[in-house]
Amino acid sequence: MESKERVLTLASAARRAGIDPEELRQLIAGGTLDVVETEGGNILIGENALKGIIKDIQTVEATKPNIGSIIPDEIKGLLAQAASFIERQENELSI
Repeated sequence: MESKERVLTLASAARRAGIDPEELRQLIAGGTLDVVETEGGNILIGENALKGIIKDIQTVEATKPNIGSIIPDEIKGLLAQAASFIERQENELSI
């Protein structure tokens, strides 16, 4: 992770990637994603590393057939926008 790179908490990173935090923990445990753990036990994920995971997830999703999809793509897009908005609000409140 670069020293000036923006980092996200596990919850924020999971929201941005559109996956469950537990699934993100599994990727970390499997060595797929590099993270930094603080002395307090918080997990920080570099934005660049997360972008790679998101790209991988999108590639896998694009190759899956959309048969029986529970959440339509339009709703997934809206959820991703909402997650991004929430993250921006959290960042503004923490300044």
